[in-house]
Amino acid sequence: IITDEFNTVNKVEVTIGRSIMVVNGENQIIDATPYIQAGTGSTLIPLRAVSIALADGYRGNGSVNIVSWNGDTKTAIINYGNDVIEFTAGSSIMKVNGAEKEITGGIPEIKDGRMFVPFRVLGEELGASVNWIAETKTAVFN
Repeated sequence: IITDEFNTVNKVEVTIGRSIMVVNGENQIIDATPYIQAGTGSTLIPLRAVSIALADGYRGNGSVNIVSWNGDTKTAIINYGNDVIEFTAGSSIMKVNGAEKEITGGIPEIKDGRMFVPFRVLGEELGASVNWIAETKTAVFN
């Protein structure tokens, strides 16, 4: 069943240095690979690709529009269900429905023209359970 509701969390796996994201068991090529942030040691993932995958599993239900960008403030805005989540490059403060919240573990940054954020923070804010598989350096959301 295809729906415009984005309240179902799909299974998404991203691996450090790998340009393939696994969504519900299917490989999807991504143009920005996850990496370990220098200085913090945090795993950063591409915000737009992972947000869309969690929202609709890359089925193309229009959820590509859930992420918008404010170039003036370097802020990515995610409209997910009833929530608005904002990440600003270089800031350890994010906003959830207008309320400020401290980001732990890493700082959002722009790399290769993409916004990257700490994997655990993004997953938890989007309602996913988040796991880390150290052996393969893979973040799993479901």
